[in-house]
Amino acid sequence: MIPEQIKLSREALYEKVWTTPIARLAKEFGIKDYYLRKICHANNIPMPIGGYWSKLEHGNAPEKTPLPNINEQQDITLLTKTNSRPAKRLPLIPQSRYSAEGVLVKKTMRNPHNLIAITKRHFDKDRVDHVGLAHTHEGVNISVTPKLFNRALRIMNTVVRYFERRGNKTVTEPFNTRIVFDKVSVPIRIREKYTTRPYTNKASDELRKLEYILTGNLIFEINLYPKRSWMDNEKFKIEQHIRNIIETIMKYSITEEIDRREREEAERIRKIEEEKLAEEQHKYEMECAKCEQLKKDASVWNQCQEIRNYLKAVEERALVINGKIENGSEMDLWLKWGLSYADEIDPVHKIVG
Repeated sequence: MIPEQIKLSREALYEKVWTTPIARLAKEFGIKDYYLRKICHANNIPMPIGGYWSKLEHGNAPEKTPLPNINEQQDITLLTKTNSRPAKRLPLIPQSRYSAEGVLVKKTMRNPHNLIAITKRHFDKDRVDHVGLAHTHEGVNISVTPKLFNRALRIMNTVVRYFERRGNKTVTEPFNTRIVFDKVSVPIRIREKYTTRPYTNKASDELRKLEYILTGNLIFEINLYPKRSWMDNEKFKIEQHIRNIIETIMKYSITEEIDRREREEAERIRKIEEEKLAEEQHKYEMECAKCEQLKKDASVWNQCQEIRNYLKAVEERALVINGKIENGSEMDLWLKWGLSYADEIDPVHKIVG
């Protein structure tokens, strides 16, 4: 029986990956092969490239890619099919690669990031939606009531500042804020939680079905699948989760990068298959065209043979009746014309020359 968790060292997994094909190894572990590939990517474990196992089978062992060194060593935990888990998990990577230790949300904001300053300058507290929330149309993505706005700004400022120090840009569009990691990005936002209940004052508003109740609690969201959020509660405010929030954003960036590479690889394979299919289709159409032309040429050749046989029969009949055919006579000219026509349309003459 396959256990719910399999723990092994990075070196042990490296040796297994280079002695057993990924698909077979994943089956032995009781996991999907793409999940095993993600684990290898996340832990910087090289895997055999295409053609490796075929060459190995024929006695031509290719050179193994060495296992790169990393600063921090830790066991790798594989969650098998028997362990319930979301369809998509964040990668298991060394702690040192995504640690946000020591990051705190300050109670005051003396030198806000430029994006935060823009957000504060364009926040219109009087312009609210049907729920009662004011939205930022410029700057970072925040949807809150005015009393929570400064607090949401301080949290966003901490996140944006942290990633700026790491060399990551923050890109903003209306209702869309993304932390950019090379070729992928992670969308984030802060909003105020609200609940709903049936609207009771029917006399004042017949069309309104629900009443929105603002809770005064902030929610920090990562808008990627699987969606992740942190919310204020009686024990903790989301400021106390800031380290976990930042580390999770970095984990999502790694997952998105792996998914992007897999999509690119799938697209590359799809294009190769598409080109191969198009080439095969072209060959098939060319073959069909050649067959049709061959049948057509054979049919025309048969017509030419019939014409020649007919002309020969006419010539023999004329000789029987008249004894000879005078050179330049009407019969002589007609027979020559018929033979010339047969030679002209004969496909054998066109092919052989």
